[in-house]
Amino acid sequence: MKKRIVMLTTLITLLALVIAGGTMAWFTSTATSQDNKFTTGTVVIGVDENGFTEVTNWNPGDTSVKNVDITIASTKQTYLRADITSTWQEALDLGNVTLNFFNTTGVTNWFFYDGTPVPATMTAAAFEAKLLVTGNEFIYYKNIVTKTNSPVQLLESVKLAGNGTTDAYQGKTFTLRVEAQGVQASHEAFVDVWGIAGVAGTTNQIPVSGMQEWTN
Repeated sequence: MKKRIVMLTTLITLLALVIAGGTMAWFTSTATSQDNKFTTGTVVIGVDENGFTEVTNWNPGDTSVKNVDITIASTKQTYLRADITSTWQEALDLGNVTLNFFNTTGVTNWFFYDGTPVPATMTAAAFEAKLLVTGNEFIYYKNIVTKTNSPVQLLESVKLAGNGTTDAYQGKTFTLRVEAQGVQASHEAFVDVWGIAGVAGTTNQIPVSGMQEWTN
C-alpha cells in the first residue's frame, strides 16, 4: 500500500512538472504599430501696410500711396474677407476721399456680399453706402489662397479731392482701418465662423457669388 502511495505521489509530481513545463513552452509574439501622427493644418494671415507712415500735411488734390496687402501663411486652403473702415474727424463727408484698389486692367478680384465686384476706384462714401445696402461690412476675395499666394493686394492709394474739400476740412484727420479675416475653405466653415449662409446651388457652398469653390 505504501509503495502504491509513493508511486501515485511520484506520478502526480511528474504530471505537475509536465503541466508547468507546458505552460512555459507556448510560442508567443508581440507587434506594435508605428506612431501614426495627424498634424492639423493652419490658417494664418496678416495685414501688411508696407511701411506706411502717417500723412501730416494732406492737401486737396493729393494722392497718397497706401499699399495694403494681406499676407498668407496658411497651409490650409483659405477664404479671405476684409473690412475697410473710413472716418473723417467730426463726421465730415466721405465723398471727397477716393479709395484706389489694387487692380489688373480694372479687375480687383474682390466682391461685395451681394456678389457685385468691387470697382478699381470708389469714393469712401460710396463704398460705405454699398456695404449698408448689402447688409455686410466685408468684401470677399475671389480666390481660395494658401501661403503660395502671399501677398494678396487690396489697396494702392487714397486721394483727397480738389473740389468739395472746403475750409471745414482744414486740420482734420481722415482715418482708414483695414481688418482682414481668414477661414479654412473646406467643409463650409465660413457658415459657422462668419455666420453667413453662403450661396447654394453648387457642389459645395461658397460665401459669395463669383468666389472660387472648394473642391478638395
